[in-house]
Amino acid sequence: GSDGEVSVEEVPMTRVRPAPCSKEGAEEVEEAASREASELKVHESGYTGQDLRYLQSQPGANAVLLIDMSQYFRDRRSSDAVRRYAKDYFYVTWQITAAGFSMFELNVVTDHAVYRSTPIRNRVLA
Repeated sequence: GSDGEVSVEEVPMTRVRPAPCSKEGAEEVEEAASREASELKVHESGYTGQDLRYLQSQPGANAVLLIDMSQYFRDRRSSDAVRRYAKDYFYVTWQITAAGFSMFELNVVTDHAVYRSTPIRNRVLA
């Protein structure tokens, strides 16, 4: 209120609605969102031949999450076509996982040496 006091009342979620916005306000928001979207760089996620055993998202971070792909590297029964698909799939999986944790000081890796060199309390195996 105008006297500086704030009151809070619990309400059911069915009563929560966005604040009304004028036509001009909506147009401003849409224009700003459009500008921001056009300024974003397109993220290309295709696998381009990187060695999947040594990926790191944030080298030097205090904590490490290992995505263990070692079983894939040991399995030599798959055809070349399946292997190419699997490499792209694993790379994209690593990218998505790394992006999901990018706001934390967490290095998402596939490198077992990096994982083992991190103190036990600071590592996670996925």
